[in-house]
Amino acid sequence: MATRPAAPAAPARSRAGAVLQTRGVTVDRGGARLLQDVTLRLGPGDVALCTGPNGAGKTTLLRVVAGLLRPTAGSVTGPAGRTDLIGHTTALHPDLTLAENLHVVAHHVGADPDDAVAALDRVGLRAAAGRRASRCSAGMHRRAEFARLRLTRPDLLLLDEPDVALADGASLLVEDAIVAPTGHLVEPPHEAVGRTLHDLGGRSQSLPIGAHPLERPE
Repeated sequence: MATRPAAPAAPARSRAGAVLQTRGVTVDRGGARLLQDVTLRLGPGDVALCTGPNGAGKTTLLRVVAGLLRPTAGSVTGPAGRTDLIGHTTALHPDLTLAENLHVVAHHVGADPDDAVAALDRVGLRAAAGRRASRCSAGMHRRAEFARLRLTRPDLLLLDEPDVALADGASLLVEDAIVAPTGHLVEPPHEAVGRTLHDLGGRSQSLPIGAHPLERPE
């Protein structure tokens, strides 16, 4: 009888102190090592900037922390509250308007539905609130993702290339998200993000991720 593959495991819940803690996280897929022995601790307000070449496993780490991918070895302890991910693919339903998409989020997290339109206004999308997501540009999708954060208010925020598709000036959305009082895991350092991390001083840390795309797991 065929067996169903194991579902990704949700990260354990962190207790006092740490918003995120990983210990020896390693990921093997298809005979290749995508991520090796990553250990990290983030407290409230801390920012970790994942650095490394393409294929080093930065996005893989974010997916593991988000609970979307099960590590081969190691452990992940997430926050007691909510984790949110802004990744390469948006979470917008294409047949719903931007406002309807955020109303769904508001309902899910118990937020006031009126806050959905206010969140869109905050990111410059009030005029497009009634437009279907399928008819919006990539930059508008990205802005709507940042509007969602104003509803979910995560304890841990994962940002994968956060200012991709954002026009000049819109990168302030990224900076606003990073300085919020939560833990952040960010990949990679675009110019605006780099300036913000420099300003954060002791709250930020670099997390080098080594490339292991050709390594065979032991």
